[in-house]
Amino acid sequence: SIQEIYYEAEYDIRSFTVSGKDIRDFTIVYPADGVRSEAEAALAWQVAIGEAYGCRLPVSDDTAPVSANEILIGRTNRAESEGQAVDFMSYELNVVNGKLVIGAGGMYSFQYAADEYFSTLRRQDVTEVALTDGTKTSGTLLTAEPLERTDDTDVRIMSANILAEFPNWNNTLKECPVEPRVEILLGSIAFYQPDVIAVQELSANWAKQL
Repeated sequence: SIQEIYYEAEYDIRSFTVSGKDIRDFTIVYPADGVRSEAEAALAWQVAIGEAYGCRLPVSDDTAPVSANEILIGRTNRAESEGQAVDFMSYELNVVNGKLVIGAGGMYSFQYAADEYFSTLRRQDVTEVALTDGTKTSGTLLTAEPLERTDDTDVRIMSANILAEFPNWNNTLKECPVEPRVEILLGSIAFYQPDVIAVQELSANWAKQL
């Protein structure tokens, strides 16, 4: 079976516990009435945990009965999901009442937080993960370096080619959806703190999203 194949292979993470409980016994839960990126994030975490630790966790929405062993993605109807406030292009893992609560700053962060989290563990040669109640782990998907203002200047101007959602000229991209990229732009604006922003390729959908 798929599960047997997972267990027989060798993986980067040898032990992964949440409040002393093996993560193999957990279910990934996403909000039934949430945004699409939260449901996609649930599947992304299922794959990432499977590749790193060798277990294929079940996934369900929050209409399922409450369990003590849950990984909560986004703003579910569980009490432990309340109070999330995550910056653009960032993600957080919190352990609350024995549950792993995962939040992100937007659609893009939800899509890529799982890959970034486990990539960070690999870079740090972490092979055992033990998350306890009150544990908070955060990460960012921003790779830009801080940019100091030029001496004796009062205004910072930012130019952003945001790429319209239509296929590009050489047709290598079949779709260029705006929604996942809104967070990237807003995160960049928050990071650089410009006084003036000039955008190129502003389509009607972009204007609506912003």
